[in-house]
Amino acid sequence: VDSYNRQLVHWAGRVVFNSLDVVRSLDPDYQPDPAADYPPGGYGDQLKQAAQLIKEGVGLEVASVNIGGWDTHSDQGGGDPNGWHGRRLNEFARGIKALYDDLGTLMNDVVILTMTEFGRTARENGSLGTDHGNAASWFVVSPSVSGGVYLDYADGIDPQGWPGLSEDLLYHGRYLRQTIDYRDVMGEILGRFVPAVALPAGSAALSDILRGHSYRPIGFLPG
Repeated sequence: VDSYNRQLVHWAGRVVFNSLDVVRSLDPDYQPDPAADYPPGGYGDQLKQAAQLIKEGVGLEVASVNIGGWDTHSDQGGGDPNGWHGRRLNEFARGIKALYDDLGTLMNDVVILTMTEFGRTARENGSLGTDHGNAASWFVVSPSVSGGVYLDYADGIDPQGWPGLSEDLLYHGRYLRQTIDYRDVMGEILGRFVPAVALPAGSAALSDILRGHSYRPIGFLPG
């Protein structure tokens, strides 16, 4: 085990340093496609750099981009588009669209997955915000996606899968119930876009990645 861990750390270190060399070689004056309107700030800059790496063809397989500001315990803004949450959603959506527009036809080989560690409570708290919750909405963006809202609720309360917001349907009376396992979302993307895990031939590799989980297709990436 110790030998394996040392090899893993050594491999990870080489990947990090090789990645830094690639980033240093990029043109610092990268100009996005004129149609791409990235939001100012760190989130937009991260997306722009991801687009540049994809266009350079450096072998990028996975990129992680972070946008914070969602822990809205107070003054969330309700449904006001100019409230705190509304402004965050606007910046988020603007960035995704800019990346999509910047990549153009390269998006045919790209999928964007947005994810979060946790959702929010179904009810507003006394500070006009929401607290840490259970389920959350994830977005998958790609020309390859069969668009729609994907829900699956085993108890069959709603044939469309919506778990409901009435108190008796909420998880512990506070949280929207989870209806899809996040590992199935990731599994579907890995099985379609990562050659080494391509399904069905790579189902064994997928089970190694999603250990202890029996993958079930959702259907948002047909074919």
